[in-house]
Amino acid sequence: METCNRILALLRQNRKGIRISEIVRKLHPIDRSTVYRNLGTLDLRGLAYFERGIAYPGKRREKITKEQLELLKEMIRANAGIESAVRRAEGMAYANGTPQ
Repeated sequence: METCNRILALLRQNRKGIRISEIVRKLHPIDRSTVYRNLGTLDLRGLAYFERGIAYPGKRREKITKEQLELLKEMIRANAGIESAVRRAEGMAYANGTPQ
């Protein structure tokens, strides 16, 4: 647990990330496999993550593909169209004297 705290302290000092080899160098008696194991523990706790040899503080952010982004935009447009139709229907019902 002490090693996790030391790694976390290094990550908090380097908000934009730090190379794992640099962590190993700064925490000299600790080897690379121990750093990876402790980063895995911190990742599970949501305190840090690593990718491509660089460790970052905080939670991992999921990346959205272009296809997913387009699908989300279509869903938002469809939802806006449905809400607009409901408002028009409610307005017409109220104008005809039959409130809902």
